[in-house]
Amino acid sequence: MKPLHVLAAAIPFGLGPAGKLATLVEDAPWISWYACGDEFDLSIFEPGAFRGHLWSRDRDALRDFARSRHIDRAIVVLDPPLALLLEEIGIAVLYVDSLPFLWTDADLVPTRVTAYCAQLCLDLPKPAWRQLGSVRNLIWTQGIVPRDRPRWQNSKRVGQFLVNFGGLSSPHSEGLSYAEAVLPPLLQAIDRSDCQKLMVTSSKAGAQVLRSVGQTAKGASTRIQLEFCTLPKKVFLREIGRSEIFLTSPGLTTLLETAGIQTPTILLPPQNLSQYSNERMHRMAFPEHESILWPTKNLDFVSLEPHLQKGEELVVKRIDHSLAQLRGDAEIREKLEIAFRMALARVRKCGVRTKSILDVIGGDGSAQILEVLGGLLERT
Repeated sequence: MKPLHVLAAAIPFGLGPAGKLATLVEDAPWISWYACGDEFDLSIFEPGAFRGHLWSRDRDALRDFARSRHIDRAIVVLDPPLALLLEEIGIAVLYVDSLPFLWTDADLVPTRVTAYCAQLCLDLPKPAWRQLGSVRNLIWTQGIVPRDRPRWQNSKRVGQFLVNFGGLSSPHSEGLSYAEAVLPPLLQAIDRSDCQKLMVTSSKAGAQVLRSVGQTAKGASTRIQLEFCTLPKKVFLREIGRSEIFLTSPGLTTLLETAGIQTPTILLPPQNLSQYSNERMHRMAFPEHESILWPTKNLDFVSLEPHLQKGEELVVKRIDHSLAQLRGDAEIREKLEIAFRMALARVRKCGVRTKSILDVIGGDGSAQILEVLGGLLERT
């Protein structure tokens, strides 16, 4: 069998795209992987996952890099301009779309890539129909999750809670406004619980933002061991399984990958547009779930709906603007603290997920995508 040399790219929007890519890379150790495009967070990958990288979108540099390493194909996660550029220089692209439910006519969708793998979802709004209907080589896949993901974990560490903020940042924000709105009331609420060790996880840049906010606004007593960190995917999943309670932003990658872990779970308020939809799908699959929604009309999904036809980028900017206006809002902070305290009190009784999105869409997406990748050139 001819060795495969593959370019790999993911848009640096939170950790979801890089998380999807990490699953594919780790499930295919026989492939020689090379990272390219905009730099994404490598801290969630296993050491040595890539044989090399080129953090560039320059056409000639990418062409020379690929030719010198005998690379003829690429996997690109949610970066349409890069996918189109690679196709133009002769690289066959397998495009991975984990958020097909988001797109409208105002969004760029790479409809002419060699293969377009869209992850199944529970709901596909009408605005997305026309965009996906124009995709030349559309392939629907099951959930993209690690093959060896944990399904059950009994060995809990007494008093350990894990709070996951995902990547925290967006192309328009480093996530400071979200961290300032959510972390202080969350720390106050956790201080009233029986937590002894609190792990707060995010991307490398996100962990720095959260650490800064936590140090200046920390309300938790010194009895709680507080740690801000970035964890490789396998370690992250293991620590969730060991925790007594798991609180997480509603990123779809996290919701899918943790579906089989028997740890009571609370969803934090959404950070961006996709997370509103993710929370809704999670609620459809598991109606008894615990989630915290924003206690303000400006961040209610109803207020965002009239703007959806203008495209994801505009709506995300609107969300970031509304988050920035929450700075110093004592009333919102108090409402969030009360909501967190009530959710923490309830979650031990009914927070273990008995159903998940993965039960509906399946979990073999990684294997399906890698099979398409192996025969990608036959599609050109």
